[in-house]
Amino acid sequence: GVYMRQPHATAAPATYTVTVKPTLHEDASIADRVSVEDHLVLSATADWVSIPKLLLLHHNGRPFEIQIDPTKLPQGLHYCEVHALKPTETWCGPLFRVPITVIKPQDLLESPDIDSTSAIPAPVVEPAPAGFRATPQIAAGFSGPQATGLSSTSGVEFSLASTVGQGSSGGALPPHTFKRGPIHLDAGQELRYFVAVPAGATWAELSIRSGAYDSPKMFLIRATQLVPDMRYTDIEYRNNLTMSPNSDFSAAFKVVGDSIMELTLSQYWSTAGASSLNIELSFHGLTAEPITAVGPASSGLVLAAAAGPHKELVTCPLRRQRIKPEAKLTQLNLSLKPKDTVLEPLLDPRDCLPGGRVAYRLILNYSFSITESGKYKPCVPLTNRYLYDSPFESQLTQIFDAHKRLLYTGDCSPEEVPLGKGDHTARLMLRHDQLGLLDKLKGTCLVLSRKLDAPVTVPVHTSYAAAVTDAKPANESFLAGGDKCVLWLGQPAEDKLPKDAAGCILEGTMTLGQLRSGAGAAPASTPFIYLPAPKAADGKDKGEGNSKNGNGKPKEPKERLSGAIRDAKVALLKDLTTRPTSTADEQALAQSLAAELLEEAPNHLPLLLIIMKWRDTAAKGQERLQLLPTVIQAADAVLSAINTTELAAFMAMRPPKEDEDSNKAANGDCSNASSISSGSSNSEPTGGKGGVAASYKQQKVERDAEKAALLEALRAKITAQLEMYEADTHGSAAAAAGASHVAATAGLLRQWIDTAGEKDYMLLHARAEAAAGRLAGALAALDKMISPKDEVPGTAGPDASKLKQKLLQQLGWVHWMIYEEAWARIKFPQKLPPL
Repeated sequence: GVYMRQPHATAAPATYTVTVKPTLHEDASIADRVSVEDHLVLSATADWVSIPKLLLLHHNGRPFEIQIDPTKLPQGLHYCEVHALKPTETWCGPLFRVPITVIKPQDLLESPDIDSTSAIPAPVVEPAPAGFRATPQIAAGFSGPQATGLSSTSGVEFSLASTVGQGSSGGALPPHTFKRGPIHLDAGQELRYFVAVPAGATWAELSIRSGAYDSPKMFLIRATQLVPDMRYTDIEYRNNLTMSPNSDFSAAFKVVGDSIMELTLSQYWSTAGASSLNIELSFHGLTAEPITAVGPASSGLVLAAAAGPHKELVTCPLRRQRIKPEAKLTQLNLSLKPKDTVLEPLLDPRDCLPGGRVAYRLILNYSFSITESGKYKPCVPLTNRYLYDSPFESQLTQIFDAHKRLLYTGDCSPEEVPLGKGDHTARLMLRHDQLGLLDKLKGTCLVLSRKLDAPVTVPVHTSYAAAVTDAKPANESFLAGGDKCVLWLGQPAEDKLPKDAAGCILEGTMTLGQLRSGAGAAPASTPFIYLPAPKAADGKDKGEGNSKNGNGKPKEPKERLSGAIRDAKVALLKDLTTRPTSTADEQALAQSLAAELLEEAPNHLPLLLIIMKWRDTAAKGQERLQLLPTVIQAADAVLSAINTTELAAFMAMRPPKEDEDSNKAANGDCSNASSISSGSSNSEPTGGKGGVAASYKQQKVERDAEKAALLEALRAKITAQLEMYEADTHGSAAAAAGASHVAATAGLLRQWIDTAGEKDYMLLHARAEAAAGRLAGALAALDKMISPKDEVPGTAGPDASKLKQKLLQQLGWVHWMIYEEAWARIKFPQKLPPL
């Protein structure tokens, strides 16, 4: 049919060509097709539609023209039909119908039936904020065509314009406003008004005042617009409200300019009695677009950390508006590329398509690590939000944790899923009957979206100088209808950004206008994205530790050369010992290099850590039990190289304030700090300028590194001791000695960290408790890790489940052991589920 809805479509007569083609059975013969010849009489049910009187229709169809003149139609909805009848068979009704729908909207600027005397009382022009001081020109009634920028005593900039067309204080209705009232409704009655939303409008404000009826009534309010390729519910305002007699209601919602809005008012069928309402719908608009040196840009609003302030052109197309710009980042997007893909045919009989066609499926696998836990929404921008009109047969998204447990299953409408810290796997499946099309989609990206816990404010300034110097953000101001202004988006505070922002895209919105009622920001907003700066390079100056000795004086060139050679050898040793596979020559080189470095620097902490990790990773397979003593020996070497007394004293010290720290440095107050960087030995104190010790921040970094090395060594040592103890099943004196060694190491570890509260140490705590014979304490720690309510178990979840089953069996609680085995099969599957 013909549907004339938009304002420009009904502004002038139009002609449409309609093609009618009979549909015959697919097995119809040529003779049957040629024999189709219908002599039809056309008629229209309205006089504003002109059509031919006769139509000769053959089997291959025929077009004819319809002329529609909507210019003289009144405001509202109009419907007409074109009927095609056979003159000899009029009793059987029309052979076909062509429906014609015309919506004649209410023109807000040329409306003759708006009664300004009965308008809902509201301020026509918003009052100026406190602190505004008018100039003599304004006090005398300035009415020039251009806006004048003025400054108040409070430093707030304002824009005043001519009062022509902006309404007056005499009660005239402002432009771009639709008003009706009083409207009388009964139970179940429904009224519709079609309003032409002006071009440039971005939001609307609706005011309703109820009349003097007897009891509270329930109403349904809807404001609907149709936009191509968009669900009407995405831009529809809908509200169910109950209004008492002589009460007021106001609302604001986003609109799309230069289109028709269908405003529906209805009283619920269950609300008996008559009612009356007065409504006022006003349209407002503020738009922002990026501009360059040559004019507006079309790339959208993109704010990059490396590009500095961003320039935006703000336009006020309709009426005088109150402006208070605010920009906030609310969402983080992490883009993922597939690590591998599988493209295969579906040969199962139930997957075959009609005509013997074969369907194919593309499986894309993604691996990612979550550093900030929260609720994530897995989105596929290429295929999401399209269901029946999607070119693909189906789409499926799945997310698994590190234990291959299914956490999420979604389709074209993604939903949020809670993800904890750690490694995860995602899987996307697309199906189609064209192999070449799926082959082109092997690089499809998956986007993980997370709402920020707290929005990050982006400062908005009125000038480039204010944006560069990070001056006070833009305050409230006014902009007259038709005027423009420039705003500058600054850079958000780096410490307010999420920790995982580097490499991601942050999304946010910028609001400009304020509601007439003063209830806050207008619902219309301008979306923008922010590109954070990349991660900074390692700022550690590896040569600084070698350039000065323990007294803060520059080292001799030979001493600096020996330190640089040592660092290069340590780096080579780390590379040789961390390779997944190594040859016999590389292993021999690593052995000789480690022995040489230990002889040159026996207390170099980075070297001792590398050797300890090397011994631990080399002890594997059946020989691991025999090699565990070497791991313990390497861990003891790391522990002996750390002065735990000085480390504990520093950790207990209160962090000084910036001014206190600077005063101490000026007075020559020094404190020893042990460095573990690759450029200096841990036993060498770091000096500052003039013999002053390094700052507290640098000492804190060094001491934190020492504590991390201490915890790593204690963890490696107690793990090796537990493995040796658990391997001794004879209950000999050696096992008792092993239990005492485990208890001693566990005691040292508890001095530095709460093993029962830290999730990464709970398994070690449970194993140590079991070795000490405290099975209840071990089970309590394990329950914290693998309780049935735990949505995201830790990486050690499978080992904790096996240990719990072992302890339950040791206690003789077979029924609980069976229960735990059942949960383990659910939480820790052996492989991913089939598609």
